[in-house]
Amino acid sequence: MGDAILEVQGVTKSYRQGPIETPVLRGIDFAVSPGEIIAVLGPSGSGKSTLLNILGLMDAPTAGTVRVGGRRAHDLDPEERAHVRNEKLGFVFQFDSLLPEFTVLENVTMPGRIRAGTSSAGELEARARASLESLGIAKLAGRFPQQLSGGERQRAAIARALLNSPSAILADEPTGNLDRSNGELVFSSLREQAESSGVAVVLVTHNEEAARFASRTVHILDGRLNETSVQGQP
Repeated sequence: MGDAILEVQGVTKSYRQGPIETPVLRGIDFAVSPGEIIAVLGPSGSGKSTLLNILGLMDAPTAGTVRVGGRRAHDLDPEERAHVRNEKLGFVFQFDSLLPEFTVLENVTMPGRIRAGTSSAGELEARARASLESLGIAKLAGRFPQQLSGGERQRAAIARALLNSPSAILADEPTGNLDRSNGELVFSSLREQAESSGVAVVLVTHNEEAARFASRTVHILDGRLNETSVQGQP
């Protein structure tokens, strides 16, 4: 696990409401290596999204250790966590969250505008265009989100997640709003990025089709990992 980009050890998560404590994750151990695509499958309420939020440093475990790029999340103050999240991680969600008043190109440059640094507008645009090109949608740069299909919007969201060259992309039900054909395009795009750039992908979904595009599949049931399998390429 020495080269792991993301690693969790003994992670548990419970939510308390008054005297009632509800366990969601019950001791999770696994690691994500460069270029690996892990599909995290399970029914609603199994703890998939909670695990993704913990991996993305948006939530803290009740117990256990989380490491991003070898750094223990517990050792980071809020500002450092935000920095690691912005530098090391990209996020893709079920809804593309593209801002309708901006073009695709402008939407993709957003993480770079938010990020503290010295990148010029020209540098950000060049990186955004390269990201769109890598996903086969460079010709859509000047369009607005409402002019795109669902699959195109989601690929634009992936391009946005890639802008800062993250070590890992965390995707939460990225095809939940898409038909099967567009869903497969999104899964294929994520796999191509993993193969070409070495970015790791953690894909949380209830869609069993995702397993065909993953290098490893992890099933969560009642907050526990109950199966891990290595997949062949389709």
